[in-house]
Amino acid sequence: MNNTGSLTSMVYNKDKVTLLLHMEDGEVAFAASPFLKQISSMCNGKGLPEKAKVEAFLKLGCLKEGWQGIDEAVKDKPLDQVLLTHISSMCHSKGLPEKATVETFLTLGCLKKGWQGNDKAVKDQPLDLVLITNISSMCNSKGLPKKAKVEAFLKLGSLKQGWQGIDEAVKDQPLDRALVTHISSMCLAKAYRKRRKWKLF
Repeated sequence: MNNTGSLTSMVYNKDKVTLLLHMEDGEVAFAASPFLKQISSMCNGKGLPEKAKVEAFLKLGCLKEGWQGIDEAVKDKPLDQVLLTHISSMCHSKGLPEKATVETFLTLGCLKKGWQGNDKAVKDQPLDLVLITNISSMCNSKGLPKKAKVEAFLKLGSLKQGWQGIDEAVKDQPLDRALVTHISSMCLAKAYRKRRKWKLF
């Protein structure tokens, strides 16, 4: 999607787009942003966001490469475009999310590499971007999910390697990542299914 197409998705009005494209550079500086596609996804149907809000969003430390909870440590780092794409997918048509909401989501222990139910054990681990890809697929346009829902999903015995119908038998096994990927594809934009449905499947 080019910049004009991205802007159109935000305003749904040809006259407004024409007017926008004739404004002064300072008024629509974000229109040239390399992240316009992600911005337009989140603001789809919401109208053009204010410049100050866009700038504030794109300066969030939690969206920068290597962020581990300390903004100062990544102040000179670029935005993590892959991560931003996943955030925009989950927040499609929801508007730009607040800093606290994004930070809360990105500090979830269950989203870190190697998580097995103990947040402290993975506190220094990086985010598992493959897992976030799966989560963003299932939560497309649903907003950023809450901790309890993500954890409940990731603790399902039926998603662990070697599961044959008995959760206790696989309690110490890791997730079957290929299975999770397939499930996320089937559940695109449907969010998390109830446990009973997983077992029936």
